[in-house]
Amino acid sequence: MTWLGETLATHELILTLLHGQAFFALGFSIVFLAPRSVRLEVARGLSLLAAFGFCEALVAWSTLEIVASIPLTPTVAWMRLLLLGAGYAFLLAFGLQTQAPSESQLWKRWVPAGVVLAVWLVGLVTARLGGAETDQVLLHGEIAARYGMALPGGLIAAWGLRRQAYHTLVPKRLALIKPPIRAARVALGAFAVFGGLIGPS
Repeated sequence: MTWLGETLATHELILTLLHGQAFFALGFSIVFLAPRSVRLEVARGLSLLAAFGFCEALVAWSTLEIVASIPLTPTVAWMRLLLLGAGYAFLLAFGLQTQAPSESQLWKRWVPAGVVLAVWLVGLVTARLGGAETDQVLLHGEIAARYGMALPGGLIAAWGLRRQAYHTLVPKRLALIKPPIRAARVALGAFAVFGGLIGPS
C-alpha cells in the first residue's frame, strides 16, 4: 500500500471511530438529560432517539474491521445488519411519534415503525430461504433499511421537531430553544440524505 493509501485508510479509520462516538454521545446525553426536560412534548419520545444513537454507534464501530481491510465474519455481518435495521426503525418511530396527537397512547405511535421493521425482517428471511446469496441479502437488506426507514425517519423527525416546537412552546421559550431545534433539524435532515438516500455502492 502506498503512503497516500495508508494515510487515507488511517483517516477513514479515525472518521469511523468518531462517527460511532458521536452517536454514542447522542444516546448517552439523552438518557441523562431528557428526563429533566419538560418544555417539549417531543421529550417524552426521546428514548427512541437514544436507542437509535446507540444502534448507529455499534453499527459504525462494527465497520472498523472493514475499514481496516479485515472481512466481517457472517455472524458479525448479520448482527450489524440487524442493528442497522433496528436503529433505523427507532428513528422512524421517533419521527412518527412527533406527528401523532398528544392524547394518543405512546405505544400506538410506534406501531407503524414496528410494522415496517417486521416487513423488512420477513423480506430478509424470505430472500435467504429463497436461495439468495448471503452477500446479496446483506447488501439489499441494508439498502432497503436506508430507503424504507432511515430516509423517511430522518425527514419526518426533522419536520416533527419544528411542528412540536411551534405548537407546544410559548413565544418567549421558543426564542430560547429555536437555535438547538434548528441544529437538530438540520442534523436529522442531513442524516436522512447521507444515511438514507446515499447508501452503499
